[in-house]
Amino acid sequence: MGQLGNMDEVPLTFDVPSNKTVDVKRANTIMIKTSGNEKMCYTFFACCGDETKLPPLLIFKRKTMPKDVIPHGIYVHVHSKGWKDGEGMKLWLEKVWSKHPGGHLKKPSLLVCDHSKAHVTESTKRLATKLKMHLAVIPGGLTSQLQPLDISVNKLFKKFMHEEWAKWIEAPSHHVTPGGRAKQPSISNVCEWVKNSWQRVKSETILSLSKNVALAMH
Repeated sequence: MGQLGNMDEVPLTFDVPSNKTVDVKRANTIMIKTSGNEKMCYTFFACCGDETKLPPLLIFKRKTMPKDVIPHGIYVHVHSKGWKDGEGMKLWLEKVWSKHPGGHLKKPSLLVCDHSKAHVTESTKRLATKLKMHLAVIPGGLTSQLQPLDISVNKLFKKFMHEEWAKWIEAPSHHVTPGGRAKQPSISNVCEWVKNSWQRVKSETILSLSKNVALAMH
């Protein structure tokens, strides 16, 4: 089962406010505390059928690599428009998937992913062949039914991300700008939230996910 994997990308913003609020009934205005920053990044996730969770890869919308300290166990890529491009997929295959258990030995493996353009480029296919990896691409429009990570993990991960963000923005030591607005989170902050949130996804959830992967392949 360790050579069977599932990969997905989750779009995230630097601000992660809840979509639910509590206030006085019929209140005309409901205040939501944010840093006023809505920058987008993509997070590549993957896990194997033996419950192994692979390190996340984050793609940030910028032109140059950040100088921030990146937490151990997190990979970072940049794109001027924040897209999950073929270069990001190549980096993920080389830095993450090739190092999964059995990856160093280039054991034959199977990776389930959705029908994103970055997943089916010729360069991606060539690298997959080099790594002895077979791609099982989910047909367009069926992700919500056949993408195990999308079904079982992403919602839980986003919940943990909101909790990490809420702790950060409500901290007594949180700094504000001269204009009184909360300072935007750094790339280091976002990477740390992703790392903590991914660590909180339990192995039992991954085990259930692996069964869904197997079912998706039949």
